[in-house]
Amino acid sequence: MSYSVSSIKSDLEGVLHGTTTSQITNLDGVLNRAARQLLLDVDPQETIRRTEITNPLMDNVYEYTLPSDVKGTKVIDIRPQMGRTSTDVFLHRYNQQFDLEKSYRDAFTIDFNTASKGLRVSVQGLSSGIQISSAISITGNGTWSADGVVATNLTDDNINSELKFDMSGGTAGYIQNLTLTAVDLSDHEDESTLLLEVYLPDASDFTSITLYWGSDSSNYWYASATTRQDGTAFQDGKNLVSFSWASATQALSPDSENVDFCKVLFTYNGTANAGVRVTNIVSNLGVIFEIEYYSKFLFRDYTTGAFAETIAADTDLINLDTESYNLFFYLVAQYAAQQQQGKDAKADNEFWETKYQIGLRKYRNQNKGQGQLPQSTYYEHRNSNLTRFIR
Repeated sequence: MSYSVSSIKSDLEGVLHGTTTSQITNLDGVLNRAARQLLLDVDPQETIRRTEITNPLMDNVYEYTLPSDVKGTKVIDIRPQMGRTSTDVFLHRYNQQFDLEKSYRDAFTIDFNTASKGLRVSVQGLSSGIQISSAISITGNGTWSADGVVATNLTDDNINSELKFDMSGGTAGYIQNLTLTAVDLSDHEDESTLLLEVYLPDASDFTSITLYWGSDSSNYWYASATTRQDGTAFQDGKNLVSFSWASATQALSPDSENVDFCKVLFTYNGTANAGVRVTNIVSNLGVIFEIEYYSKFLFRDYTTGAFAETIAADTDLINLDTESYNLFFYLVAQYAAQQQQGKDAKADNEFWETKYQIGLRKYRNQNKGQGQLPQSTYYEHRNSNLTRFIR
């Protein structure tokens, strides 16, 4: 059965001893508060969702966009959308453990960073993609040049194996290579994600990065990015930036079998930035994976079905079935009773609190939470006779 916000308000009318819901201050706020408490106490089965991870998972790429409604770290599973085997098991690791093991183990972690939450995933055995340019040397493959007006002082950064240049004045500067050794990307056309590693001395100065690739400087595709690969804002230092070929704009008639032109354009505010760096331009098909998790959005729009964290209208549906709806109702009734000042208020508060705690225990016993708890390795000897002890 589908319960709505109006349903729970109607049910509440019947237990208020003649008090109407109109006498409850900010009733929608009471429901929202009860929703947050319910989700803190239990994982309702009806809030489980499955969705495609925004970008295909790729070799040596670990940062991805986490669905915005994941409840805390309550991820149940990560899996390929097709062709899953018994070895496709992803362990939930603590951040440090994930970083130590990401080169040799299928795993994931939920990463909190500066009030944002992201997903880090490592997958073994994926294709490394096709490198368009390593961009570690001006003349290592064709010849890289800067525009000479905004982007200047292009040099090899031999310490970090990157191209390094300065930017100042104007609103856009670029480096480009017109004479790369041609690579065949015909199997990647309109399918792959192009990746670029950049170093930004002061990320707040930069608005976007645009990548051009094609068969010459007149025939190419181009796409812009305003965030990092995982959807977060550019940060000071290293940034992995991605560009979807399917969303790119085509200029004239580029030949995907002979890609030998590449250009990286930076749009920014004109503030001098010394030591901008670029390296490793790759086209990668990746593999589509999906994530299963508990949602923190307890409501959904009646018309569109869109999940929401708070109530927008009485017609909104509640993502709960009979048993879990009762738990929610007990909490709402308790919170409503706390606003009443009559002789029944104290007794009602205790009654609904008792009903909630008893119902909560029953629900937990009958519906075990499936969210993976993070694990860490406390002993591991890696050799031909691999022995692992994991907690």
